[in-house]
Amino acid sequence: MAIATIVTVAILAGHTASAQVPPRPPNPLASLKTVAVPEPPNLGEFVKNKPAAIALGKALFWDMQVGSNGSQSCASCHFHAGVDTREKNQLSPGLLRVNAIGEADPDITFNAGKGPNSVLQPADFPFHKLADPNNRSSEVLRDTNDVAG
Repeated sequence: MAIATIVTVAILAGHTASAQVPPRPPNPLASLKTVAVPEPPNLGEFVKNKPAAIALGKALFWDMQVGSNGSQSCASCHFHAGVDTREKNQLSPGLLRVNAIGEADPDITFNAGKGPNSVLQPADFPFHKLADPNNRSSEVLRDTNDVAG
């Protein structure tokens, strides 16, 4: 009977102690509109009219002639908080036009993924893979000049 009493007291003490610990308040993510944009201290040396610069940036972001192909605006893909939300058409073959050692490499074939409409998988990365990632002189296992968007 003494053991049952001790167990009961221990259980009740645990419930009492846990009841005294306040629950953690939820940590909701705030809108980015509430976060101040960091600015360099010398911004005034480069930008004389900040509201006009913001308006110009927004206009260029939505201008179709400024986009990479001259007929689609940057906002077409990057409007979602600056993120490219496409799952397909993420690759640009040979955009860098150089290989890992800086030589010209006009290869414009898709080497990463499985082609232009494939969805990249974690196994497709890194595009430049070394046998020993901590040794830049180690054997190159995979290298491509494709660029993921």
